[in-house]
Amino acid sequence: MHVTIGIITGGRTDGLERLLESLAASSFPEGRPAIEVLVVDNHPAEPARAVCARAREGLEVRHEVERRRGIPFARNAVIAHARADTDFIAFVDDDQTVDPGWLAELLAVQARTGADVVTGPAVPVLPDDAPRWIAGSGAFDLLRYATGTRRPFAFTHNVLTRREVFEAVRPHFDERLVDTGGSDTHFYRRVHEAGFSIVWADEAIAREWVPSERVRVRWLVRRALRIGGTDAFIERDLAGTPAAFRRLPVRAGRYGARGLVRVLTAPFRGRAALLGGARDVAHALGLVAGLVGYRYPEYRIGR
Repeated sequence: MHVTIGIITGGRTDGLERLLESLAASSFPEGRPAIEVLVVDNHPAEPARAVCARAREGLEVRHEVERRRGIPFARNAVIAHARADTDFIAFVDDDQTVDPGWLAELLAVQARTGADVVTGPAVPVLPDDAPRWIAGSGAFDLLRYATGTRRPFAFTHNVLTRREVFEAVRPHFDERLVDTGGSDTHFYRRVHEAGFSIVWADEAIAREWVPSERVRVRWLVRRALRIGGTDAFIERDLAGTPAAFRRLPVRAGRYGARGLVRVLTAPFRGRAALLGGARDVAHALGLVAGLVGYRYPEYRIGR
């Protein structure tokens, strides 16, 4: 068995080095598969090259470059550069680390279930200076499921996929989503709709190291706006515009109503409720805006 671990990076060398160190510490109680770590450098100065060279003592690491700037371009480059004989392609992000049993657990769940895709949690690690009320607001809460639970999509921050899935479902990561994110959700929803199975592995733990600038009200509200708009684009693209116009206003109404209640009760429930309400309202606005074609360009290069 051969596994390619794909990592895309755009200049976060400290995070990449930390991730590679965690991968080097991986353990495999049932025997180690053949592994290649494939790092796709999406920065014009290619800063990941030196990091990859230093890591080769403990890992088989290959460095490739994708000149077109943007997440879906880099993700597609992982698929293009993966070895032709690889059995599985796993993705994890360069701002994460993985627990020692991460890959072994993904592979074990895949072997038990026969799933085409296995996905797991990305547990947030907040900085020491994170305000307690923001940390307790629910903004970083993580949905967890029992291992083996079937899911309708996955994210590339923690996922293992059969090579055959990428051969069958094309195009891979939609390059129209270069500025707004969501190309992983879009791809794995299409994977699910094509009849491939996606299951959850709750013990396959990746950890996302959240920087201080993301533990801010402004960033969290803008992120909710962006996610709403991206969700609307995906719904229109995959379900069709008539279905989206039936479904999305209902979803937006639910988010908006919940947000309004949270905002109105904030004087009694505190700042955390106010933030939750603001995020709900932003998500609702994003859904409505996305329905008519606007999406907040969170990932536009140069922002």
